[in-house]
Amino acid sequence: MNYLLAKLKGRGVNKYGILLSGVTAYDFDINNYASVAYEPDHKLDGDCWFKIDAFLGQAFSGDFLKKAFVAADYSQLKAKDLSEIAFICSIQGGDYFFQKVTPSTLIRRKMISMGAQVELEEGSPKIIVNESPGALYVAKQDALYFRSLSTISTIFRGIEVLFKEATQEETSDFLNEPFISVSNGYGVDKVGKFNRKRIAMAMETLGKLDGKTKSKLFTYVSKYCPGLKYNKKLGIFEIGNEEELKNLLYGIEERYYTTLHGKEKRLANSVVSLA
Repeated sequence: MNYLLAKLKGRGVNKYGILLSGVTAYDFDINNYASVAYEPDHKLDGDCWFKIDAFLGQAFSGDFLKKAFVAADYSQLKAKDLSEIAFICSIQGGDYFFQKVTPSTLIRRKMISMGAQVELEEGSPKIIVNESPGALYVAKQDALYFRSLSTISTIFRGIEVLFKEATQEETSDFLNEPFISVSNGYGVDKVGKFNRKRIAMAMETLGKLDGKTKSKLFTYVSKYCPGLKYNKKLGIFEIGNEEELKNLLYGIEERYYTTLHGKEKRLANSVVSLA
């Protein structure tokens, strides 16, 4: 049987309760969509979802999914609990559909209902069920599907660790690399969130390269980013603002390319490895 549950604000499995039984909240099939392994710098196409395999082995998967669902273990929620709901979970065919409850999905207004008869409902609170869930856990695959990490970060506490940012110390170390010279008063305190994320990725990439390969990489960056000041003899980039740092970091990840036929230089905002 299908069940619609809600998680009340606060921590713990005991905060879950049953709203309805025998209902199908979502008419949604993940098999109709493509999926890619989660990468923080990847921009999804409209018909694609992020995927995390072996989800129950992740520290942020929580306790709720790790225990077999038994309806008798959960109490029936009351109308008074509605304002305390953090998110809902529809269990359908053994899969778990999650949706965060936000002020925009909680309605308390008077509404005209047109069912068997037209009625004026006196503002009883209602939750809007979206066409697609915020996240879907497919039990047989042990896989979590989602489109926005920020949307589900309050459902799966700690999942934001996937959005890895360089720490203050790591950012400082990167700007002190021998191939970088900062200027115009630019420094670690001016490096924004997204460039910190790119620094974390660039540090991992550079850690796999030898000196000769790095030299070739920097020449490649200078070729595609003529606006970046690059001293070829010394192998040093001058970085004076966020845009220049972003261009360098994109280059380290080899995001720049030239089309085969048109010979047009382009930047790939997101990539998927085909290997």
